[in-house]
Amino acid sequence: MHTGTKNIIIRNPYFSIILPTYNRSNMLKRAIQSVIGQSFADWELIIIDDGSTDDTSLVVKEFVDERIKYYYQENAERSIARNKGIDLASGKYICFLDSDDYYLPNHLEELLLTIKEKQEPLAFFFCNLYKETNEILSLPEECEFVSKNNIEYVVQNIISTPQACIHVQILKEHQFNTKLFVGEDLNLWMHILLKYPLIKSIKRTLILCIHEGRTVNVHARNIYKYHLDAFRLAIKDNAIKNSISRKIRRSIYSECYLGMGKFHLFRKKKLFTILMILVSLYYQPGFQLKFKINIIYCVLFNFEMALKIAK
Repeated sequence: MHTGTKNIIIRNPYFSIILPTYNRSNMLKRAIQSVIGQSFADWELIIIDDGSTDDTSLVVKEFVDERIKYYYQENAERSIARNKGIDLASGKYICFLDSDDYYLPNHLEELLLTIKEKQEPLAFFFCNLYKETNEILSLPEECEFVSKNNIEYVVQNIISTPQACIHVQILKEHQFNTKLFVGEDLNLWMHILLKYPLIKSIKRTLILCIHEGRTVNVHARNIYKYHLDAFRLAIKDNAIKNSISRKIRRSIYSECYLGMGKFHLFRKKKLFTILMILVSLYYQPGFQLKFKINIIYCVLFNFEMALKIAK
């Protein structure tokens, strides 16, 4: 009697979803449930617990599903967590989800339809989204997608990491810069788009939740400084710099310095507020000119009004 072992065929999932999390057990359950509830079920969910000290691990254990894989690491920030997820991923396309956001049930199905329509290319796909504030949905402003200069598009239109769906082969070649705290996604997108196409999935299938605890809370952190640092680092690559017109580069500088001015305003640092807004005016005088002049005037003569109009 032959007693040899049977050949076991292990088929990789179509999508790998990488979910980094840190002390958000109160939000994590909804994010996980949104993946389990997908109409397209061929996925794996890789949860990277970035050193949580709350009951994150217990929340994950509530879900008994072999497609969910949980890994704990000492706190090292989200870029390292996402890169670890990429290294562990076995899917053909990699998606991302943050623990405070969630997918609509057709998220993966709509991405799949777009991917199949384009014949499964090595490409960067992204979806449309809703924003949710206090359980109220809104439509974010966005420019028409014209795939002529994809690098210029992503520097002018934020593509958040949870919107992205990228072929695994691309992300094995390009990963998040672990030295960047904010703007690491834009930095990565620009490097990817030097070589690979950007394709939009039209349906809105992601809910981006706006709350005070977000990493990119502009009132809590000098986010625009980090964005500017990430942008300047990226354009040290001449191929990226040459893909972005001087006019658009200056508009990015102007927007970032205006954001830095608002940050200092909320901290009641009048001199830094005025200085940042003046630099913003230097780079793009016509951008929100009336607003900037009003801010400077009110900082000098009516500070409470400056705070009011800047919100």
